[in-house]
Amino acid sequence: MQAIVFRSILVATAWAAIMAPASAVTTGNVTGSVVDCRNGARLPRAQILFREARTGAVERRTVADSKARFAALGLPEGRYLVQILAPARNGLHLVNVDPGDVATYQLAASANGDCKPFELPRPPQTTDKTTVR
Repeated sequence: MQAIVFRSILVATAWAAIMAPASAVTTGNVTGSVVDCRNGARLPRAQILFREARTGAVERRTVADSKARFAALGLPEGRYLVQILAPARNGLHLVNVDPGDVATYQLAASANGDCKPFELPRPPQTTDKTTVR
């Protein structure tokens, strides 16, 4: 009797493992804001295109909100050329999307498109009377 129960549990476990979807995370997220690199002014409603770096194919289009914030969630892992299109300004940046990661960038644009992106620093964490950066 125990052998039958054990075999039943073994078969059920094997069946569940075969039928279960793969749970590996293969996407990441990019969030941030869009600014003019000359004066730091926010660029609300700027269009942001995420192009696959190898092929140039557009993977995602998004638009910054009224405070110039944006989010591209669930991007497949890889390298992307991020193109910023705003009135009289543009920018082109290269970013990496890692599985399960949330990268926060301040993407910059200018009239001649010569700005570079930088990753925003994490806000300081305060524990007791010590600030950790």
